[in-house]
Amino acid sequence: MKDVAGMIRSFHYAIYATIFELDREQAMKREAMFEAGTVYYRAAVAVFLNTYLKIAMRHNLSIGYQDEIIFLLKYHLLEKAIYELGYELNSRPDWAIIPLRGIINLLEAS
Repeated sequence: MKDVAGMIRSFHYAIYATIFELDREQAMKREAMFEAGTVYYRAAVAVFLNTYLKIAMRHNLSIGYQDEIIFLLKYHLLEKAIYELGYELNSRPDWAIIPLRGIINLLEAS
């Protein structure tokens, strides 16, 4: 689940980093772009997780029961986002919003 969480955080970063780059060129306000990015992110994660779990189960991979999978995934997502926050605060403070949004999304979903 740690690797799965890493992929999910990569989706999150790819979407929000793109918003930062496009923000200068787009008429849409950043908050509206973040909202659209969140919708896209959730769809991408849903497709990825659904496919991952189907393939894992089809090949009898022992990845745990549903409650265990959810717990471990949330744990690793939070761990990764907190690490990213420290990194961004030290190197790109303007980008700290990316892991902060990830942390907020995780806490709101719990």
